[in-house]
Amino acid sequence: MNKLKINIIGSIFGTTGYDSHTRNLFNALYKIADVKLSVPLKPEWQRFVNDAELDAITKPTRNEDINLIVTTPHNWKLCLGLGTNIGYCVWEGDKIPKSYIEEILNPKINLVFAPSEHTRKAIENTFGEKYNLIENKIKIIPHGVNRDIFYKTNKPKTNDKFIFLVVKGWRGTNWDRGGVQYVIKAFAEEFKKVENVQLEIKLNSAYINQQILQQAIENLNLPTDRPPIHVCIDNTPFDKLNNIYNDANVFICATRAESFNLPGIEAMACGLPTIQTNFGGQTDYMTKENSLFIDYELSESEEKPMYENINWATPKIESLKKQMRWAFENQDKIQEMGQQALEDSKNWTWDCSVQKIVDVINHI
Repeated sequence: MNKLKINIIGSIFGTTGYDSHTRNLFNALYKIADVKLSVPLKPEWQRFVNDAELDAITKPTRNEDINLIVTTPHNWKLCLGLGTNIGYCVWEGDKIPKSYIEEILNPKINLVFAPSEHTRKAIENTFGEKYNLIENKIKIIPHGVNRDIFYKTNKPKTNDKFIFLVVKGWRGTNWDRGGVQYVIKAFAEEFKKVENVQLEIKLNSAYINQQILQQAIENLNLPTDRPPIHVCIDNTPFDKLNNIYNDANVFICATRAESFNLPGIEAMACGLPTIQTNFGGQTDYMTKENSLFIDYELSESEEKPMYENINWATPKIESLKKQMRWAFENQDKIQEMGQQALEDSKNWTWDCSVQKIVDVINHI
């Protein structure tokens, strides 16, 4: 039987979630389909791709069966092909922007993929009673983890301290969506310098530099009698990032809103339980057996105009402190939760995601 011909449109050479999504999705789909990869190229781009990506990028333009568009909905109409057009709608708040409505209703967009029940619900909340017009168009296709890259190494940890790990983007504001500011503040206030614990933070360099970072931490007015807080903003290869996960004990993300949260599932694939806000796409893969949940209150986003009249979570600091303290004082149970997280991560791989895509396409 001939393989499906699929054109993936997106970007792969940056450090954003969209770039990671496109690249991982492509490499999994390439195993089972005939894939063309349409992405903006940078100078000497050939040095930054694997053999599959090189093959897919250099394939001539052709009429595809499927055009899979991994961009914001505003750009979908610029990427339409002659075959079936599928747009990925990735969104974090409790509703999507009203400007997305026209793009989703576009009859030339045959399907809309949402990475989580959270995003699907946000679409429904925005359409309201008219959701029935597009309900059959919306399909949940989760993001995933590449378990060849992120895995438990079973090597002895290089540090005898109990390590909470944050892997996130942060622009240094007190209201930033990723919630790194809440973790820093809760950790510094909950733990004392004499306790055998530390906070490791790996930040995406696309969002912050050293000067902004230093000022942002000063603005938090942290107590001085606190354990170590280490922050890294260097570009980190995947193999070293895997080691960072494996050196930690618990992954933590006090996010305000997520469509899926890739670092959470990457951490689970490395055998880490997670502490995350109980609002967002990450709740699809979080359970009480593999994670601890942070309580929150909904409030209107400060990020305008994109999030106008859209709510997201404000994590409760006391709930965050309570979960961090429980994890530190129940390390045997945390190890058990980590084992469960490792097992559960097997159901959330990119290979699982692309199989869902093929199943959906075969039913069109």
